[in-house]
Amino acid sequence: MVQAHIFVADRRNGGEAMNLHNPTRANRSATPWSRVPVIVTDLHQSCREILTMRLGESQPRLLPRRLPPDAAAIVDCLHEDRRAVLVLSCCDGSLHPLALFADVRGRMPAARVVVMTGLGHISFEHFARRLRPDAIVHSLSEIAPAMDRLNAATLRPHWFGHIRPLTPRETQIVEHVAAGLRNAQIANLIGIAEKTVKVNLTNIYGKLGIRTRVELSALAPELLSLATERRAAGM
Repeated sequence: MVQAHIFVADRRNGGEAMNLHNPTRANRSATPWSRVPVIVTDLHQSCREILTMRLGESQPRLLPRRLPPDAAAIVDCLHEDRRAVLVLSCCDGSLHPLALFADVRGRMPAARVVVMTGLGHISFEHFARRLRPDAIVHSLSEIAPAMDRLNAATLRPHWFGHIRPLTPRETQIVEHVAAGLRNAQIANLIGIAEKTVKVNLTNIYGKLGIRTRVELSALAPELLSLATERRAAGM
């Protein structure tokens, strides 16, 4: 059972949110694939509160913290953990949050920003794309997969040379997962039991330190390229 995380005002840390179950700041020693810190901001306090609460309840792999639209405070928090991502929400579709986006990027060009728009806010999305966010999402359910893709892209250079090699069978399964096949389809195609596919996926996740198919799919091109290079080298 996933334990809910409760957030209260925390002025000492320059923000509005604090995790009562773990009142310290983001754990700097966390593994790359542990809970991803998410800085949530919106011009409207009620929207910040609702979004942070719902993210905490629905996405156990994310560690949300809400902040007011203050670029300096947001950048300070982003600097605390290289995995941290800013979710810039817009409740009403106005263009005002884009000035904050530009300010954050001006202070921290490498800041990772996910823009969350309301459905139908075409003008906002059009201008947001010109600022080149790392992702644009329209709902809470899209945020966690976006984080997985961002972390895969950011962290792969740090550990690809150090992972344990995948076996030929594991490599084959990675290829099929990347193609969008489910476990039963992979089992039928390869000619093995579905349970064996699950066991192999568990081994793959353990070697890579990941948890989801989305993460595996994001890493698949490099994994398959690495496997090809090792075969060519007789490894």
